[in-house]
Amino acid sequence: MRRAVWTGAVSFGLVSIPVALYPATSPKDVRFHLFDRQGRRVRYRRVAEDRDDERGHQLEPPGQSVRPDEPEALSEAVGATPDSRTSPTGCETERNGELAFSDLVRGYEVEPGRFAMLEPEEIEATRPERSATIELEDFVELHDIDPVYFEKTYHVAPRGGAAKPYRLLQRTLDRTHRVGIGRFVLRTKPHLVAVRATS
Repeated sequence: MRRAVWTGAVSFGLVSIPVALYPATSPKDVRFHLFDRQGRRVRYRRVAEDRDDERGHQLEPPGQSVRPDEPEALSEAVGATPDSRTSPTGCETERNGELAFSDLVRGYEVEPGRFAMLEPEEIEATRPERSATIELEDFVELHDIDPVYFEKTYHVAPRGGAAKPYRLLQRTLDRTHRVGIGRFVLRTKPHLVAVRATS
């Protein structure tokens, strides 16, 4: 069996059923590596643009927790000089124009040509904690959900001796033609999910 991508429990009311999630689909894309005409492998490198490039990007310095929905804070930060961590010449591990991953920060484009810079710690602080349960909040008819809202499919399987309550939930959903609507966090992303029975 494929490796589980999440383990936890499906919970509703006072009931908690230990389960595991397994991918129901797998990518079928054909992937190629790049080579030059002499058969040498081509790899990508992290390099910095010239600070005076033709696009004239304005950078908000990292470490100030500038949020895109705070125009006052952004207007105050405009014109601030980025510290040496964002400068190609300020990177301690820059070798032959290539940057180490530790020298990189993320930038969010708040408007064309203007970026708010964020340190990895700032991004990490905003990530939700991993869920231990899928909290079912409601039960609705499957045909009430437009398929356009389904992004990805997983198989749910019982674990830890939970086969009996799991089968009871499965049969109940099947007989009532309903799905359970719940929320949980997979990896670092919150998801709205529909749990349905399959034969």
